[in-house]
Amino acid sequence: MLRLFPGLAFLVLTIVFGACTSLSEKGASDDSGVFFDLDQLVSEQTKYLASIQPEVEKELRLNGKAERLVLGEVDWDDELALFRLADINKASYQDSYEVDRSTPQVEDYWLKPGHTLPVRRLKVHYNAGAATEVFAEMKVENKLFDSYKELTLRLDGNSAKNRLLSYELKGFQQWLLGEKTSFEVKGTIK
Repeated sequence: MLRLFPGLAFLVLTIVFGACTSLSEKGASDDSGVFFDLDQLVSEQTKYLASIQPEVEKELRLNGKAERLVLGEVDWDDELALFRLADINKASYQDSYEVDRSTPQVEDYWLKPGHTLPVRRLKVHYNAGAATEVFAEMKVENKLFDSYKELTLRLDGNSAKNRLLSYELKGFQQWLLGEKTSFEVKGTIK
């Protein structure tokens, strides 16, 4: 992987650090319970996946250059870290999002006008009460760089043990004095 993408490690680090809020904002006492708890879902999935160590087929694309990998061992906390940063279930965010729960199959959260949080939208699809897809849209604009990310988790929807089937991250990042870098990562769990 590093042969084709020598800057991939740098890109991933800058994406994570530029993703939005600091991890220190995510204290246990800050959990409001008002919105979908993406952090809890990711925690459950990373624990489960670490215990079974499934094979993962990954498709990587950086500025149009593609590579496909099959991995036998994955650090799931690192692999899904960006999804934790898309969690909006924080007491301090309670007044920052509109929510549409008009159907039992979909919860749709979007940032209210005038608010500048990095998670612009979070949409959760359900089947029989279990999440089947979680989509997050993140955007950060500042004087140093602009970034945009779309994150998607797809789950089997089994209410007894909802299992992650695949995940996708795509978007771009552009530094003030640099070129725009587009990326896409798709992981399918075998």
